[in-house]
Amino acid sequence: MSKAKITSTPRTGYDNLLDQLEKARKQMRRSHKTQKDYPAHTRQFLKFCYNKFHTQKFVNISGKHLRAYAEYMKNKGYSPNTVKSYFSGIRYMYEAAGGKNKLPSNVELGLEKRKLNEFNYAWLPAEYKEALGVALKHKRYDVYYALRINLNFGLRIEEICSAKVMHIKEAMQSGALRVENGKGGQERFIPITFNSQKRLIAELAQKSERENRHDTDYIISATVKDGVRRQKEKLENWMYTHRNKFTATNRAAYTMPGEKQRSKNLRWHGLRYSFAQLYYKMLVDNGYSNPRRRTSEVLGHHREDITAIYLAELPKNQKR
Repeated sequence: MSKAKITSTPRTGYDNLLDQLEKARKQMRRSHKTQKDYPAHTRQFLKFCYNKFHTQKFVNISGKHLRAYAEYMKNKGYSPNTVKSYFSGIRYMYEAAGGKNKLPSNVELGLEKRKLNEFNYAWLPAEYKEALGVALKHKRYDVYYALRINLNFGLRIEEICSAKVMHIKEAMQSGALRVENGKGGQERFIPITFNSQKRLIAELAQKSERENRHDTDYIISATVKDGVRRQKEKLENWMYTHRNKFTATNRAAYTMPGEKQRSKNLRWHGLRYSFAQLYYKMLVDNGYSNPRRRTSEVLGHHREDITAIYLAELPKNQKR
């Protein structure tokens, strides 16, 4: 009996770029988070460069590549801080790979300073409802549940993708959703206060049981190497591709007197604003003390001045 012929998937130029990136990664001497984030951000950049410019060598990256990627990220709705964070990683990895070209600075790339507390990024209820409909229409149940988790618990997109079955089971017992590894590696607990939160936790538990997911499996991400990163990219791409279908026309017109102007575009982080505003209002309406501090705790900032950024009200020294 003749042996079956084994065929392998041919390597691409992008695979070669990833090999070059991996070689550079091994030279890193940074914190664990940086060693994870910098290569991940650069991997997305290299994929963009390969698709747009057919780039073959990481060390050949130049200003035109960074300018094109900066424009691409702006169009996708990334915040200025996020863009700058990505570019820090790209520059670092480029130097680690042996790159010698002088890459343009943030100023040369036209990366504006983030203006804190200028816009209200919260979604309108109708926009949220429409987005759920779009996700269900295309059978993107990962997006459907991500939207609901985002609004009901105010998680960052990476925290949504990192949520595990055991966190849902714990929440059913304790009455609070544990975020195991938030920004800066911090753990926090989000009280289950609203009926919509209770319903969602119950649905996620049933979903996990139907799909035979184990306690250490992710809720919406594949439990594989780079599963969280890939899921995050999928969610970001979905938002960029479909937000025009549910973004209200002229969002600024929905700004109420005494409130910050609504942002032009929708992004995932905007649902975190929506959650903060709903949670803050609940605390105020029920007479809780220090509502800003309490809201800051569930958001994971631990600073009242950061809470003000998420609320709709204009700062006291500003008028509209």
